[in-house]
Amino acid sequence: MRKLKLSLIAITLSFFAACSSDDDSTTTTQQQQQEQNDENQDESNTSDDNNQNQQSLSEQIIGVWNVTSIDLTGDVATGGVALGDISGIGKNITLKFDITDNPKNVVSTGDFDLHATINMNGNTQDISEENVDYNFDSAWIIDENAETITIQEPETGEDIVLQITEISDTELTLTMSDTQSDDSTGVALDITTNFVFKCIKN
Repeated sequence: MRKLKLSLIAITLSFFAACSSDDDSTTTTQQQQQEQNDENQDESNTSDDNNQNQQSLSEQIIGVWNVTSIDLTGDVATGGVALGDISGIGKNITLKFDITDNPKNVVSTGDFDLHATINMNGNTQDISEENVDYNFDSAWIIDENAETITIQEPETGEDIVLQITEISDTELTLTMSDTQSDDSTGVALDITTNFVFKCIKN
């Protein structure tokens, strides 16, 4: 997956450079602001609730999960001002996650084809990547607020945090978000990607 993200970033930078050379005009867009979660919650029962949620998630997440759909969204910005967006879907998906409890380990196997589009300054660039693998073998930890699962990137050892946006006895949705900054084009760009994996239990 790290190779895929680097490939997306490289293509986006190349596309931005091409768009900039074709159009010297400055595009004015509204600054996008991320919505912030309301943190003013009653903390009287937070510790007990978190422990209960963590136990429930830890139990529910165990099993073999087949990925049924992959959605990609993202944006390209500079200084908080949006320049473009990224969208895409996975096809021919054979990816699955095998999550065990003792030991707490997750093994990912399979691959998928990614078809994505970059829109920037009125221009469009299509991307196709075949047989994208996201294979790893890693320990996992559910964080204290019971909303994310953390694994390790096999190539770099860095933590990968997956947001658990939906979970039941049979369905699981994980979101992986990443932001990379780059100024190789002469403009400081922030490239954000969000992969959403929807799964069903085998």
